[in-house]
Formats: sequence, C-alpha cells, structure tokens
Amino acid sequence: MWQLEGYNAKTEDLECEIPLPQLDSSGVRQILHIDDDQPIEPFLFEANDPATLNQLLSFSDESINVEPSLTYFLAFSSD
Repeated sequence: MWQLEGYNAKTEDLECEIPLPQLDSSGVRQILHIDDDQPIEPFLFEANDPATLNQLLSFSDESINVEPSLTYFLAFSSD
C-alpha cells in the first residue's frame, strides 16, 4: 500500500505514516508525472509541494492536517 511518511526535518526521525489505501500505481504516475517505463517501487518520492501533497492526501480515508515542520515522502509498504 502507498503511504505518506512525515519525517522531522532536523532529526530525520519518522514521525507519522498516513495510509493511502485508494492510491494505485497509475495514480502515483499521474500525480508525480512518472513515465510508464520508469520503476516506482521501492523508491521514496518527495511530496512537499502543496498541490502534490493535497492530491495525495485525497486518497486517504482519514482527515489529515499537514504539519509544516515535517518533510513528506510518498513510499510503498508491503506490510
């Protein structure tokens, strides 16, 4: 499942994980403008642009408040 991971910018500690159960690989490619011939798993993608972050958060089942002190990455977790 795809998820957003929020890291503390100073300590680089993982502070939050936001599941995106409705997001699939084609959605990732469309939002991040990744060509079909480019691999997307198991890479992390920086997702701090407000428009990109809002698009990704629309795939969450939860209401999320973005914490400006965190650096967000899109990641795939097989757990």
